[in-house]
Amino acid sequence: MKHERIDAGSNIEVRLSGTFTFDDQMIARDLMRELVADEATAIVYEVSNLTMIDSSGIGLILMLHDRLKKAGKTFEIRGANGAVDEALRHAKITELMPVS
Repeated sequence: MKHERIDAGSNIEVRLSGTFTFDDQMIARDLMRELVADEATAIVYEVSNLTMIDSSGIGLILMLHDRLKKAGKTFEIRGANGAVDEALRHAKITELMPVS
């Protein structure tokens, strides 16, 4: 997984690309710590260039959502399409957080 962080005041957009799998857990956990510690209040994962996500990637998104919520921050996923959209919907992520 590759990512690009874009800071805009109280918002952070993280653009993900490639695949989000078990192999990316260290990168994802480091990013999670950064996002939770940051003063920004709204976090968006932009995933239109993500080609695949496995159950580990979904688990890491759930963990991030939980930690951000406890920190009083909002989190949403934008740009989900194809296999990524299907995986998120199958895991019922859409019932827990905004996915568009």
